[in-house]
Amino acid sequence: MADAGRRSTYATARQLWRQGARHFTRTHGLACPDFEQLPAGGAITPADAGFRSSLCHTQTLVLAAFNPGPIGVDAEPVDRQPPWQALALRWFSGPETDWLQAQDQPEDAFLMLWTLKEAWIKATGRGIAGNLQALVFDPEHNGVVLDRPDPAWRVATTTVQGHRLCVVWQGHAMPEWRHEGLIRDAHWHLHRVDSA
Repeated sequence: MADAGRRSTYATARQLWRQGARHFTRTHGLACPDFEQLPAGGAITPADAGFRSSLCHTQTLVLAAFNPGPIGVDAEPVDRQPPWQALALRWFSGPETDWLQAQDQPEDAFLMLWTLKEAWIKATGRGIAGNLQALVFDPEHNGVVLDRPDPAWRVATTTVQGHRLCVVWQGHAMPEWRHEGLIRDAHWHLHRVDSA
């Protein structure tokens, strides 16, 4: 990578993943993967690892998430000012776009929707192209409609360290937010989940 910032983020993300994987496998009685085989891109969790993981980074935050089953994580800085109208018209459903336009803070609402959608496609192992409609926000019930039915799916959002954060996973336990090795209180909001 020619860009020094990208190189640093790449190295930091993989180091965080290694630390998180060691902790997760130890606490769940799993074998730790062979870190020499950690891929340069694509799905970072080795196929035979016995767990799933997800990575996300912004300019100031790197996240690694771990779960016995599928998981996806996404974050956006709360001060980001995306061209939300153009992005919503291109990628979001009509009701989602209408809901955004009715909000007092549409930029923040957009970031919540964007992280929901990104975390979902990461949890299901898909790319962004053509898949942002795979999760549809239901503003009337403050829930989400997923295109892959399973009662085990959970969706939670929070705002922490200046970032809007979403985690989508299969399982019943709520996420733990760890910073510098310690569990921190992140005030998770669990969304209602329905299937298309």
